[in-house]
Amino acid sequence: RQSYIKKKQREHEKETRTKKEAEQSEFRTAGYDMWSRMEPQNEKLMAAMQQLSLKERFVVTEYALKGKPFKEIAQETGLKEKGVASAYYRSIKKLRAEMGDVK
Repeated sequence: RQSYIKKKQREHEKETRTKKEAEQSEFRTAGYDMWSRMEPQNEKLMAAMQQLSLKERFVVTEYALKGKPFKEIAQETGLKEKGVASAYYRSIKKLRAEMGDVK
């Protein structure tokens, strides 16, 4: 019985790990990591964006540059609308802190 439970736990851990890897791969292959490909117009902004996670960069890019609403971003990412909004505002706060008083 214990070996069965351990086997199920290993399978669950493997499945969870695979899902996370697939999500990250999906963001990269779909071209959502556009910050790394943009021409650096503002080096401080580029450096600050690199400090964000892939999900945070995606949300900021989609909302700020492409003008998509949080609801649409939530559908694309599988997050809830409030989660997307929270990620966006948290990211903006991190960017402001990283960049200092740059306008």
